[in-house]
Amino acid sequence: QKAKTLAKEHEYQQYMIERYLALWGEEDTLRFLEACEQPIRTSIRMNTLRMESEKTIERLQKKKVKLEKIPWLSHGFYADFEGHSTPGAFLEHMLGFYYVQGVPSMTTVEVLDPQPDETILDLAAAPGGKTTHIAQQMQNSGKVIAVEMDRRRISSLESNILRCGVTNSIVLRGDAKKVEKLNLEPDRILLDAPCSGE
Repeated sequence: QKAKTLAKEHEYQQYMIERYLALWGEEDTLRFLEACEQPIRTSIRMNTLRMESEKTIERLQKKKVKLEKIPWLSHGFYADFEGHSTPGAFLEHMLGFYYVQGVPSMTTVEVLDPQPDETILDLAAAPGGKTTHIAQQMQNSGKVIAVEMDRRRISSLESNILRCGVTNSIVLRGDAKKVEKLNLEPDRILLDAPCSGE
């Protein structure tokens, strides 16, 4: 009965609530459901391939953008663009000084921990947030091989790579299952499916 009530109240499928209750108990399930109902804060990653973080922060603060450092991310900030147009409309964004990117996507790359001079394979790479972040962590050395199957998404991947000043990437269009035929020996592989930002 509790699962049915919570499912109706929070607009979830009953079987999901039953699973949460079995895994976590009532108190943690309620906390989880309440957390999921909170609005997602806009977050950005300072792109040090284009500009030092401090200078980008200074430029954004002059435009009254409120920034709050995300403690576990090396270049991640919550950003309040209140009263402004979309975060992607700022000159600093167009110049590649920052990338609008969700906290889960940034966290994924932090956990991957790419190192300079490595070969990293990024599967299902579009639109390029994690690809450009990987290149940034590698200081544009080594190779980032970005694989995307969807022809329509390749242009956004290439556009973001160019905008963010990434010079160590190779973009391949095709099925990730066929990558093994290339005889690559990557140091690390990222497959964020389904995307952490979705």
